[in-house]
Amino acid sequence: RGYASLFVDCFVQVLAFSNFLIFALATEGLVRDTFEAIKWAPGCHDYVETASWCALLCILVCRAVGAQELEDYRRWGSGGSWRYLILDDFALVDLTALVLTVLSYTLCWVRYSNFIWFTSIRGIEMLSRRGHAIEVRGLGDEFHRESQLLFSMFAIGACVWVLLGGAFFLLNHDNDDTRWRYAIMDSESWQRMGSVPSSMFFVLLNLCKKNPLSHAYPSPDQRILVMIVNVVAVPIFALPLTTLGALIMRVALTEAARHAKDEEEEEEEEEEW
Repeated sequence: RGYASLFVDCFVQVLAFSNFLIFALATEGLVRDTFEAIKWAPGCHDYVETASWCALLCILVCRAVGAQELEDYRRWGSGGSWRYLILDDFALVDLTALVLTVLSYTLCWVRYSNFIWFTSIRGIEMLSRRGHAIEVRGLGDEFHRESQLLFSMFAIGACVWVLLGGAFFLLNHDNDDTRWRYAIMDSESWQRMGSVPSSMFFVLLNLCKKNPLSHAYPSPDQRILVMIVNVVAVPIFALPLTTLGALIMRVALTEAARHAKDEEEEEEEEEEW
């Protein structure tokens, strides 16, 4: 609570973003070789990650012990710590980051594998507790009430994505203008629409950003498909995000009205005194 809680919250965010920064520098060879000032990143990455892992583990243990005093976990006694680790969403994120980091070292997945930056999501909790963001619980309740609408919107978006991914594969798998000139596979340029998964990936980019998938579409059916995507499919695909935005705005307005009402009541009480 108080300044101690604020210090821990800020410290966790510093850990998360510093790990992400050094992780990015350690994995980006082109930038690292260009700038002499960041050539130290690969050598320091493991030390920063290990120190951050130990600090995050200590903080999580302290949170779990302190959870026994919280109203939601107090009645469970010493078992409240375990329930906190299992039921709290942000604690699960911390556990995931810690476990994945250990597994990456023991199983040697990649040379540089850093998952500590997952804990940056605790910034949402920090802002919510200090009244600077939408209450997460209120947002969750709103999503629960509108679950059917959200499910329908995301189902529509998924159907549009799958259908267009297959359609682009059928109509463009032999289109020379969808090849990448600088990506050579088997002594020839890589065909972006050469498989359904690859087509779905680039269709997703197109649905989100309206970027053209090809420099030229020689056949009429290819041109018609592009017209359908940009005129019909892109607006439909945007419905889920639009719905999410509307729900978040509704929660924000509700919270603002509630805070304004509380302030008015406090002012009235002060005037009465």
